[in-house]
Amino acid sequence: MAEDFIVQKSFDEYRLDIWDKAPALGKRLKLFCNEKQVDVQSCSLAVLEQLLAHEPNSVVAEEAIATKVWGYTSAISNVDTHICVLRKVLKDRTRPHRIIGTVHARGYRFLREFETKKVPVLAQSLSGLEGPGDVQEAMREFFGMPTEAHEGVIILQSDLLDDLLKDSDPQRQFASPSSRLYKARTVVNTWDTYGATAIQEVFQMHAMKAPRLVLSDHHIRDPRHLSAPFKISMGLGFNDETTKTIQNQTCGPWMRISKTPGDAVSFEVRLLPSSDNTRLKWEPDSEKAGFFRLLPIDWDETYVDRWCRMLPPINGPEVQDYAMIFRHTRVKPQRQVLFVVAGFTERSTAIASHYLAEHWKQLWKTHVKNRTGGGSFGDFLIIIEGPSDLEKSYDWSEDETLQVTPEKLNTKQLSWRRVS
Repeated sequence: MAEDFIVQKSFDEYRLDIWDKAPALGKRLKLFCNEKQVDVQSCSLAVLEQLLAHEPNSVVAEEAIATKVWGYTSAISNVDTHICVLRKVLKDRTRPHRIIGTVHARGYRFLREFETKKVPVLAQSLSGLEGPGDVQEAMREFFGMPTEAHEGVIILQSDLLDDLLKDSDPQRQFASPSSRLYKARTVVNTWDTYGATAIQEVFQMHAMKAPRLVLSDHHIRDPRHLSAPFKISMGLGFNDETTKTIQNQTCGPWMRISKTPGDAVSFEVRLLPSSDNTRLKWEPDSEKAGFFRLLPIDWDETYVDRWCRMLPPINGPEVQDYAMIFRHTRVKPQRQVLFVVAGFTERSTAIASHYLAEHWKQLWKTHVKNRTGGGSFGDFLIIIEGPSDLEKSYDWSEDETLQVTPEKLNTKQLSWRRVS
């Protein structure tokens, strides 16, 4: 085994594992709370590692942390950002802080006593995915690949925009770069490609064949698309693949895409959360009786303007956003796993792709492991929510008030039929 030892820094109910060498999964730092691993960005854990490299209550300069983690002192703004992440994870957001203290104009200090222990890797009890082969097997199961040699596709959503562009200027394939539609197409593909790249990198990191980026096969039925073991469809709007996946015989009775006044996902009324703690809001779908549109909590007539003001170079007030990650197994004409990764805005589609890339192992354990041989085939749908700001994508988390799973659907007397 490549790893030699693990240094464990323990305080309260938390433990930071610092691996001497990166394990097979690629993460050198792991945080646990009551022995359960916590999903945290690697950079945030690297900042915590620097704080724990000093005696409790010692002042650690921001410049020193930035140099150790990023290699240059000008990255001190990054330190502040990840300190906020750590305080959220460690439940240390109220003042006065009890775990990570701020020393004005100097840096930070770790306020709790902690215990340091060094253990051999072989003595470390790990569960789940141990080696590269285990990871690849889990990835094949999650994405529906028979072997690592098979290649999936990520469907970008510009095909219907291309139709509009052609109609607007019959003499050329695309309209003028100054036109609104041309700009819209560019924005759509920019964010979709940005998110798709994160998914491709996960495959490359684990020596798996990364999925290809393709345009939605709205006009051309490319046999490579039809025979691909899995498809990931990016975005709700202008995407024929998303519509085919969501509004088919399987999902149409309980989920649809609403087009008025803008693209959003709608659910049958019996699937609405019974809890008032949801961080999202609902309104009747004017196009379909008995369905309600899912909207950001601060949606109103000024939402689009406020969202546009967040686009570079303007950094206006953030707005809340949401995205969905949907996995569905098609069995006819051949088995194919379909994913819809879609956000209320283009940017949240990109964030959802990063979320899928970072959390696929947990989603596999929760929804797919030991299920793909029958039963639900590992189908699931989750809604994630957070600020529509790429700089704050770490604030996104699952809204658990809406849990659409086969088991949940059965309790609602709704069928989850595996019919294509």
